[in-house]
Amino acid sequence: MKRLRGPTLIQVLALLITFGLAAPAARAEPDVADVIRICRAALAEGYTGEQAAACDWYVRPCGACGVAAPKRWCIPEGVTRRAVAEHIVAGLSALGSAARKPLEEAVDSLLVRQYPCPENP
Repeated sequence: MKRLRGPTLIQVLALLITFGLAAPAARAEPDVADVIRICRAALAEGYTGEQAAACDWYVRPCGACGVAAPKRWCIPEGVTRRAVAEHIVAGLSALGSAARKPLEEAVDSLLVRQYPCPENP
């Protein structure tokens, strides 16, 4: 008679990780170091694909998007996604471990300084 085998420990762990059950204490959002790592990987890969999309999510935050949403920064036409990512990575890297601001606030302040919106008449 053939004995049925259950899943191996590796298979169980892979399923737990896949469904997020193995890391109950995991952070909900990445920190500055995570975003630098994600964006550097995207830049090294030619700024295409999933890594670039993940980087864009953090370096070009939308917050409340739409026509009526107030804008604190305005990226001019012609500025590439890659150029924005390079600027944010450089700025976040310069903050180093002294960064006390939350990630979103740090990115927003870098974008406001680099790409201020023109004054409204």
